[in-house]
Amino acid sequence: MKIRDKREPLKELIGKLRQRQIKSRENVWGAIAEALNRPRRKSFEIALSKLDKGDGAIVAPGTVMAGGAIARPVNVYAVRFTKAAREKIGKAGGKCHPIYEILDIKTLSEIRILV
Repeated sequence: MKIRDKREPLKELIGKLRQRQIKSRENVWGAIAEALNRPRRKSFEIALSKLDKGDGAIVAPGTVMAGGAIARPVNVYAVRFTKAAREKIGKAGGKCHPIYEILDIKTLSEIRILV
């Protein structure tokens, strides 16, 4: 997979995710890398209302927007968060993590990808 012209930390993350996919033979890492490698004009925007479903760590390979409400605490890993989305997640007791921390997750059962 050719890595698009991205910021250097994001390029490194995409490369590490691909290496992890090859090493562990688990396709979820490759799916996250593919989603992060999209052109900016086709990047994902995820509303808060989508985050309120499911358990575990939620990976949003794009921007988390403040549309909707969230009622339960969630751990969200995303490229960007709007200020309002960050506040709403915090009020619900959740945490906002930069996408670069996704490699700290060890088990696949914890990961849910939203696109």
